[in-house]
Amino acid sequence: MRSCFIPVLKSSLVRSAGAVALLMLSSAVSYSANAQNAAVIGASSFANDCARASSVAITTGSANRQDLNLCDRAILEGNLSQKDLVASYVNRGVIHMAMGKPKLALADINRALGMDSDTGEAYVNRGNLWFLGKRLESAIEDYDKAIDLGVERPHVAHLNRAMAHEQLGNLVQAKRDYQAALGYRNDWSQAQTRLDRVEKKLLSEHREEN
Repeated sequence: MRSCFIPVLKSSLVRSAGAVALLMLSSAVSYSANAQNAAVIGASSFANDCARASSVAITTGSANRQDLNLCDRAILEGNLSQKDLVASYVNRGVIHMAMGKPKLALADINRALGMDSDTGEAYVNRGNLWFLGKRLESAIEDYDKAIDLGVERPHVAHLNRAMAHEQLGNLVQAKRDYQAALGYRNDWSQAQTRLDRVEKKLLSEHREEN
């Protein structure tokens, strides 16, 4: 059976002390629910355990009930501040994604955004879920929101938005976002490869018109 390519998206990983890191989560074709990176937010005590479990889920592309229990404990028993509670919901959403449960992931990310609608990284993650569900316009809206709010690594949101635009055939917008991503990180081969491809498509369209 011929395998197909599943796009790998990137998203922001928020850890304790407000630091933001990024990890690439690549997945096999059969693992489509996890074909992107997820945002993990870390904080203190139980919330840190949840954040670590989420980070491992991103690195390995898998998670289990024990990982989920760590986040459940943080949310239910951690006596967390609102900031840390928001973080734990986002992190549990990451674990649900790694377990192939996008609906539960979406519920947790929405819960986090209901508590703090200014969490830019959560919009990147939700955009990734929309992307995987082929709701590309919704994905773009969430990437727009993330970029407007500001995330520590905006090149990731620009790359994701460019990929959505490219799939919709919005090649000019895709080109702009790939260029924006490279403006933040000019040595990013993934963005450069995609930009080169889009520019070839645009050139081909231009030749056909003339």
